[in-house]
Amino acid sequence: MLFYGFTRARAKAPTTLATLATRRRRRATDKPERSRSRARTIFILRLSYGLSFRRFRKPYDSHDGRARPACRATASHRVPQGDEPQVQPRSCVAGRQRTALQGDSQTIISYGITRPVDTLNRSLELLYENYVNKFPTDVIIFHDSVTGPSNVTRTQLSAAYPNLEFRCLRKRDWSLPHGLKAWQHMFWNRPQFSVGYRLMMRWYAVLIWFYLSEEGYTHVMRMDDDSYITSQIRYNLFGFMRQNNKRYAFRQPTVDDGVGRGYNELIDKFLDDHPNVTPPAQIELTKKE
Repeated sequence: MLFYGFTRARAKAPTTLATLATRRRRRATDKPERSRSRARTIFILRLSYGLSFRRFRKPYDSHDGRARPACRATASHRVPQGDEPQVQPRSCVAGRQRTALQGDSQTIISYGITRPVDTLNRSLELLYENYVNKFPTDVIIFHDSVTGPSNVTRTQLSAAYPNLEFRCLRKRDWSLPHGLKAWQHMFWNRPQFSVGYRLMMRWYAVLIWFYLSEEGYTHVMRMDDDSYITSQIRYNLFGFMRQNNKRYAFRQPTVDDGVGRGYNELIDKFLDDHPNVTPPAQIELTKKE
């Protein structure tokens, strides 16, 4: 995360007889005069939208962040350690098996719920029909403290789908970083992205890895509430990843610009203006890349 500081100052008003008289009256009434030229500093947060599996520093408790989006969900599968590979892992709710499992485990799905429950229900139905029923997994639906599902919804979904669990995200997992306020949103880079969207991206890009690591999970697959698995998956996804030493899988690539606009042109111009900084062969190789 990158923080940028900007300073904005108001123009100082010209001194006139009227302003001098006003100052005298303020001094007489012991009212302090506000400086019109006092600068105001704004800090802007740029969020990173890329997901990473490397370890981050331990997350800290953060504050504020009152805007709340809809539910988020993650489905997961745990595999216990042991010396008997012929024993099949038993599927169960993650919280109930916490004491029996140590270290090695798997995670499958996370949902972003922004539509009616019927949409999520359809996505869950296809997930169970085409994968979970054959390869039992724990399913955890994360939600914040404001937009959590009703008790009726919890009961209906839990009855329909085995091993389904609801968890409310902790404050440190669903709040702005220390020092940032929700009202500052209008001054941040790309203000069209809401506070709730930024919290969601922060959760999935950074904080979820700490949470899942604490729970003993090693993998996660994310889906949206309108993502549907329309055909059967006939093999264990995470078993395949483990056996073939795979760390990352994706359905469809999205190409994003990794740097700010004009950055590449700036570097090229610098290299052209300072040809002795880098060997010519290395410059041409960099430009080709």
